[in-house]
Amino acid sequence: MKILVSTTIFPNPVEINRGIYIKKQVMALSKLKDVKIKVIAPVPYFPAFLKSERYSKYSRIPLKEKEDGFDVFHPRYFVTPKIFRSFHGILFFLSLKRFYLNIFNTFFPDIILGFWTYPEGFANVLFSKMMNLPVIIGCLGSDVNIYHDFHIRKRIISWSLKKADKILVVSNALKNGVIRMGIKEEKVKVIPNGIESDIFYPEDKNNARSRLSLNSDNIILICIARLSPEKGVDYLIKAFAGLKDDMARLYIIGDGIEKRRLIELTQQTGLNGRVKFVGERPQKEIPDWINSADIVCLPSLSEGWPNVLMESLACGKPVVASRVGGVPEIITSDKLGILVPPGDVERLSEGIKMALKTSWDPHLIRSSVAHRTWNVVAEEIYQEIKLVIDPNSRKYRIFETHQSSKT
Repeated sequence: MKILVSTTIFPNPVEINRGIYIKKQVMALSKLKDVKIKVIAPVPYFPAFLKSERYSKYSRIPLKEKEDGFDVFHPRYFVTPKIFRSFHGILFFLSLKRFYLNIFNTFFPDIILGFWTYPEGFANVLFSKMMNLPVIIGCLGSDVNIYHDFHIRKRIISWSLKKADKILVVSNALKNGVIRMGIKEEKVKVIPNGIESDIFYPEDKNNARSRLSLNSDNIILICIARLSPEKGVDYLIKAFAGLKDDMARLYIIGDGIEKRRLIELTQQTGLNGRVKFVGERPQKEIPDWINSADIVCLPSLSEGWPNVLMESLACGKPVVASRVGGVPEIITSDKLGILVPPGDVERLSEGIKMALKTSWDPHLIRSSVAHRTWNVVAEEIYQEIKLVIDPNSRKYRIFETHQSSKT
């Protein structure tokens, strides 16, 4: 079975944690006996001689990387200004058409497995129609929850999902959102994300703190999140200000467009010495950060299936999180953590204080997720792919592909 994975939500040398959960399930898929995989993970085109805080980093990404068991390609696509983002899908497709056709000449897949609905999902559907290939679109959360609010993009996303052979979602909440867009329920399959149970497990808190050079006497809260508006980190900073304990520290791990504003908010609330912005950290370091915490916080306004919660539970850590998206499907008991309304500073602050007073059972917490490994996820995806593929009914148009790539 040949699988072409197509998504922009995938790690690269300058965004080491971007879509790391997709990489993990692709790695697990690639280890299945009869599976061969190539990954196309496009990045925006930006000339190296120009300067841009947001985009110049992409010029440093290689065109090809070799992972353990599969190749990863990073072709470039043109980015449109915000006012033209409704045309982003077409420009994305046209920018990458020649590259995809060349890949099809040397690696003609049985299926396209794409993640993120726009513009990737739209382009993947167009590629699938060109090549008479089945296509599966994986919805992750914000691609449906946020883009759904933009009328033209909503219509394009709806069209793409209707044309896909199968839609994978990470939670029942997201499944319901997709169905509300007019998609038939039988086309939508819920496959939650997994964990690496051999990496994320309970460890002595002080040992973890020692490795990170953290004070063993502090009360430590950890937030691991992309610093973008939908993650609600500003609400967490304001809620943390209500924790009147000089020994309390909040470590924010991640980066993004909101970082400067969040640092200014920290200064305005007088929390300079108590809130620490750690930035992006290598994935191998994340278990230590989680194990060093007293509680893990995720104050999101919108979510799909946040893996940081799964990883925190695997480490036996209680969480305080917003009741959004698939979060209630992860935190299914008050023995695992505390759920609060999104965007409510007072309730979030109360939840944190309650979590710090509660006696938690780390082994019970871990047992809620330990079985959900990436190998299990990969097997579930593999079975869905097998249901979609029908080799007897497909016509391989390699000759047409070859001709198209020359024009």
